[in-house]
Amino acid sequence: MLTSRPARLTLLIGLLAVFSALLALGQIARAGQHAKPAPASARAGALALLDQFDGRHLDRERYDWARRCTHGAQRGTVALQRFMQHFAPRGESMGIFSCRMTRGGSNYSLHAEGRALDWHLDIHNRADREQAQRIITMLLGSDGSGRKVALARRLGVQEIIWDCRIFSVRSMHWKHSGLCPAGRRVSDTTAHRDHLHIGLNWLGARERTSFWRHRQ
Repeated sequence: MLTSRPARLTLLIGLLAVFSALLALGQIARAGQHAKPAPASARAGALALLDQFDGRHLDRERYDWARRCTHGAQRGTVALQRFMQHFAPRGESMGIFSCRMTRGGSNYSLHAEGRALDWHLDIHNRADREQAQRIITMLLGSDGSGRKVALARRLGVQEIIWDCRIFSVRSMHWKHSGLCPAGRRVSDTTAHRDHLHIGLNWLGARERTSFWRHRQ
């Protein structure tokens, strides 16, 4: 029996709708096959690095003041720079060695002994702020046994400075940096708002902490 023209038109529209739906499902499936996996959280990333040390002695907190100017970057700080290139792909190194005193202070900077890395991240950029926080979370988080500041201690990190705050293993907590006096405007560099400062103790700078020894 012949169908009417309106009925044939309705059937055609229906078939086109089904075909379009099937095509869309196919595109979704192919996209799912090639989609990149969601990045692991900073906490999970740190735990993955720390799993290899499960049950092993954790390096004690150690802070070494800078005493003089050396002749360049320490090998552990160069290794830390490579570490950051892998785990902080948004940033880049602003340098390690600089023979100078601390800004506004009378002590030698860790940079004078080649034991500190400045990693460029701009606090005014949301993605950079998030990258800085991920690195800080990785370094200062606890390991699977609940031991605090685990990855930083295994790397030999003794201090972190970011956004007018400083974390030191001497106190094991954050405090306001003296580089940012109340009521006074300072540059983003002085305030550590355009870079993350990571300083190593001498064992870390010489690759003698557990993280570096494990990789040798």
